[in-house]
Amino acid sequence: MIAVRALRATRGRFELGPCSFTAPTGAYVAIVGPSGHGKSSLLWALTGAIPAQGIVQVDDVDWSSLAPERRRCALVPQDGGLFPHLSAAGNMGFALPRGSPRVAELARSFGVEGLLAQRASQLSGGEAMRVALARALGRDPVLLLLDEPLSAIDEAGRAPLLALLRDLRGRCTVIHVTHDLDEAVGLATHLGVMRDGKLAAFDTCEQVLLHPPTPEVAQFLGAENLLAGVFAPHGPDASTFAVGPLTLHVLARAQGPGYLSIPERAVMLALRAPEGTSARNAVPLAVRSVVIDRQGARVCLEGVISLCARVERESVAALGLVPGAQVVAVVKSAQLRVVGER
Repeated sequence: MIAVRALRATRGRFELGPCSFTAPTGAYVAIVGPSGHGKSSLLWALTGAIPAQGIVQVDDVDWSSLAPERRRCALVPQDGGLFPHLSAAGNMGFALPRGSPRVAELARSFGVEGLLAQRASQLSGGEAMRVALARALGRDPVLLLLDEPLSAIDEAGRAPLLALLRDLRGRCTVIHVTHDLDEAVGLATHLGVMRDGKLAAFDTCEQVLLHPPTPEVAQFLGAENLLAGVFAPHGPDASTFAVGPLTLHVLARAQGPGYLSIPERAVMLALRAPEGTSARNAVPLAVRSVVIDRQGARVCLEGVISLCARVERESVAALGLVPGAQVVAVVKSAQLRVVGER
């Protein structure tokens, strides 16, 4: 297990923390957030390379006062950090005994057997990252830190590297920082969101995505149609959500002021409130705008609330979706997403 408590550090003028999180041994942790918000600084603080205050405990060993060289971790920077004058084999064997068979094992595991004699400066971006990952794993770290490992990789090289990174799950604990949310979600078991040097959210991927703790986190994660209102329990597993004069039914238990997200794809449009359907939320609204794109059409609506819906192109003509047209927006209770408290 990795347990970080109240970690603080200063890197130049940037203030990191306090940051706290816990993840089980073998977890693949992704930390996402905009550039300049502290993702890389968090990694450097965990290595001990920059002075930090707080507690870092890894597998029951307190790293807080350990020198960087005594911490069983390896950091792979964006460019791989290879020694350009050494061959791929020389880089992978740099921290190993001369002639170690481990180099050949690593080369097979990371698919670089045919590159061993090439200098690092001759490798493509994807090849260099494979060698860098092999070198890092050659030290048998308990904690592997990856700083934007795919940011310099072209589209053709990303898929095989993603598969390679996915295979690292369970091999050691991984902390992978990226600004690419799709990349993070495709790899991680646990997800953290970095804002202004602090972890604004941290939990399992599913928990953070389904229940973001704040509207700011929800918006960063792509939440759509975010509404502010008040929840009230309605039965053992449901709630009502009052936004102005409108009351929506939510298949989740919540109470008090908070936010609700309505995914655009969850909004169905009709000319009148449908009968014989399980959808409990039907809201009369007027069309404000219609934009046709490659995914279909995005229809924005206004009235008692404002929201946007994603529909098929054919629906635009079939429903007469033009500015000013009156429609009913229909959403099932189970498709509404509760966001954190206000």
